[in-house]
Amino acid sequence: MHPDPPSPAIVQNAGEAIIDVATETSPLLGGRSENSSSVPGATSVTASTFEAAQDNNGDVVEERNGSPALADKMHLILPSVGLSLFLSAFDQTVTMASYAKVGSDLDALNSVSWITTSYFLTLSSFQPLYGKLSDIFGRKACLLSAHTLFAIGCLGCGLAQSMVQLCVSRAICGMGASGLTSVTAIVISDIVPLRDRGVWQGYMNIITLSGMATGSPLGGLLADTLGWRWSFLVQVPLCGLAFLAIYYLLELPAKKQEALLDKIRRIDFLGALVLVAAIAALLAGLDSGPSRGWRHSTTISEFKRPAVA
Repeated sequence: MHPDPPSPAIVQNAGEAIIDVATETSPLLGGRSENSSSVPGATSVTASTFEAAQDNNGDVVEERNGSPALADKMHLILPSVGLSLFLSAFDQTVTMASYAKVGSDLDALNSVSWITTSYFLTLSSFQPLYGKLSDIFGRKACLLSAHTLFAIGCLGCGLAQSMVQLCVSRAICGMGASGLTSVTAIVISDIVPLRDRGVWQGYMNIITLSGMATGSPLGGLLADTLGWRWSFLVQVPLCGLAFLAIYYLLELPAKKQEALLDKIRRIDFLGALVLVAAIAALLAGLDSGPSRGWRHSTTISEFKRPAVA
């Protein structure tokens, strides 16, 4: 004879608690059982129990469900932030096919590598700062500021009359592009529920890869037809379009009102400067190694600076 199966619930009179016994047909997040509704003071593990979690310190942390109201408008928000991501990725590869033309026009063939290096120096250095700045000043303000910097940089690249002016403008582009990529990812994580973020992040990755794949051939085509300056100038109106779309469509929840001076006091200027300088020195060393040699004094000194910082 087989023993009788265990009862579906064991009622403890002292604690008046119900402990459900799992079976092969029990759901992973069990619903409310019939017995629990009939016993006064009984408690059961339901899906609502998982609406709050505890962090390592034991503090209760609410589940991040995103912003349902904004999530319903993602079909409008996605093209706006998607255009921003496309432009930042497009600008990373747009000069690869026009180095020779740019260097010849500006009479600086020996310095053409700095066109890309100056861009990636600021692109990588300023990304960690945008996360903190977006917490202080708000996501939308930082995203719009990044668009402004990017447009100014592209305009400066198109109007540059020397290699120094072009590299400085490319550095400004990198400062803006770092905000376009990092703040956009933060905004998506704020809007979209946790269970859907992987899907939307996949869309963002597709847009980014499309921009990088389009930059080099389209930049070469523009350089051969209209001139290399138009590979930068054409991005200015597109950036303005993305700016207007985000300004009118992206309505994030209002943050707690705080005086501008109080916000500025929250910025760690010294830490930000040291972080940017350390990352820039590290990238400069990596760029100097292949051209000057890894044992060259300049390369070694560049690698020492991040350690000192």
